[in-house]
Amino acid sequence: MDLFAAARRGAVPALRSLLRPEAECDADLRDDWGQTALMLAAEAGRTDCVALLLAAGADVGAQDAESGYTALHRALLRGQIAAAAMLVRVGGASVDSPLDHEGLSPLALCELAHGPAESAEATLAGDVYTWGQAGGLPLGRPAATGSHEARPARAKLPAPPSSLEEGALTAAAAARGETADPRGVVAVAAAKHHTLFADARGTLFSCGVGGGGRLGHGDETHLPLPRAVPLQRAVVCVAAGLDHSLAVTRCGELFAWGAAHAPLGVADPPAGSGGCVLSPRRVPFGAAKGAVEVATVATSDGHALAADRAGGVWAWGCNGRGQCGQPASVDCARPRRVDSLGDTRVGAVAAGGAHSAGVDAGGRVWCWGNDAAAPQRLKMPAEEAPRGIRAHLRRGKPLALQVACGFAHT
Repeated sequence: MDLFAAARRGAVPALRSLLRPEAECDADLRDDWGQTALMLAAEAGRTDCVALLLAAGADVGAQDAESGYTALHRALLRGQIAAAAMLVRVGGASVDSPLDHEGLSPLALCELAHGPAESAEATLAGDVYTWGQAGGLPLGRPAATGSHEARPARAKLPAPPSSLEEGALTAAAAARGETADPRGVVAVAAAKHHTLFADARGTLFSCGVGGGGRLGHGDETHLPLPRAVPLQRAVVCVAAGLDHSLAVTRCGELFAWGAAHAPLGVADPPAGSGGCVLSPRRVPFGAAKGAVEVATVATSDGHALAADRAGGVWAWGCNGRGQCGQPASVDCARPRRVDSLGDTRVGAVAAGGAHSAGVDAGGRVWCWGNDAAAPQRLKMPAEEAPRGIRAHLRRGKPLALQVACGFAHT
């Protein structure tokens, strides 16, 4: 076990052995992402490992290459208060400095934890408008690096294909039993460093920071303007996490790409990829009885959910607190069905920091995670319906249509 794995997993004996003077292991050694063991231990809440690394002289002010986060930035972002307190009290870390690449101190990042750095909205005409911080290139339009675009402006997607190309796309879609409609954008998803767009024709576009392969173009190139992802399928639903992307096709296939540590649900990345899945790869549902056709997908930074067309829910990724609907001891590297939902048919799902939620066909909300792997039905308060508007109530209680999860709220 190497230094980084020991720190992330909380393997204290292995870490202690690696940090012995005779082992000649640098406590500030960096991985391919510019991360130190102290950063990994802090964001995972491994306080014993944080203490060992601080005693070995680890630099509390070291910043990672991609975001400029220190160990304290990461601990506060993930809500690891005990680890953050140790960094401040024992390591002498400051909550006011250094600043990350977006000019945020650890405390400022904590206050803005999991608030989006950019926003995107598709209009009825199919245009996409974006606004927010432009430094990470996710806005899909020209903007000064580091600027804050406070007002919505239209993103610049590539021009529609020529009539010949359009005909080829239509023919290819027809061969797969699909239809191709060239009008406008119908799905959009935004994460901290990148944005995804899918038009009504099914073409998928991405832009932003390419690190880890999150853009799906076969490399790690940064793209300030959207470019079509080379996925020979029509996409209808997209989801974006910090270091990865997910897309659902009209045929019900699910594709994933991005960093290997992200919840991709696919096989190990190929050799020479730097630990990343640089191009879309189909997610297998190996434990399913028969083919699984995915209807929708949702993701957080650590785990992902999919609802299939039969109403079943599948989850994969980090399951340390039961957020995948399985006991915490169960490995969820690949999609597993949330069997504890029984015959409940779920049509909408959402993923939070350490919890998940879904809405069933009857408008009831189910939640699980935060150390409770078994889904629990949310008890909605009774409401008095406005006169003439009762379709959204059952026995005086609201019926849900959609659900969304933040890091620690729903």
